Amino acid sequence: MIAGLAGFLVAFATVLVLERFIQPQRSTRPVFHRMSMLSAMPMIVFYLSIFMATYRPIFATVFGIIFFLGIVVVNNAKFRELREPLVYSDFALLRQAIEHPGLYVTYIGPFKVAAVILSGAGVILGSLIYEPPVINRDTAAEWFPTLAYFCGGRYGA
Repeated sequence: MIAGLAGFLVAFATVLVLERFIQPQRSTRPVFHRMSMLSAMPMIVFYLSIFMATYRPIFATVFGIIFFLGIVVVNNAKFRELREPLVYSDFALLRQAIEHPGLYVTYIGPFKVAAVILSGAGVILGSLIYEPPVINRDTAAEWFPTLAYFCGGRYGA
């Protein structure tokens, strides 16, 4: 479990560093500002969810960083083109971005889109093949904590 905690701390620190690249920038704000801590909360929940599902700390760390990096790239592209940052309601348009990628890829750039997709696929494939889980689950009862974690969030437990 030390590896899980180390992965969590690396992912948290990386989010705080990547937040410095988000447009519009506020360079006068310190790294450990309360808004920086709040912006790291979705990453923390995402990391813990991936870790609970796979028990692979390196996979959860790298996949979480790549996911957050993708959000930073999309935010910066939107800010460059429309002069407004990515907001929560923009995630409702994710289905349209998948159905009509030509509308969005031109603004982000095909190289950045390919880099995010290929690195995500490489991390998923590589870590599922080469990284053993911290906890092996051999019986159905060993899956209960993971199922309770995901169902509890859905049904308000």
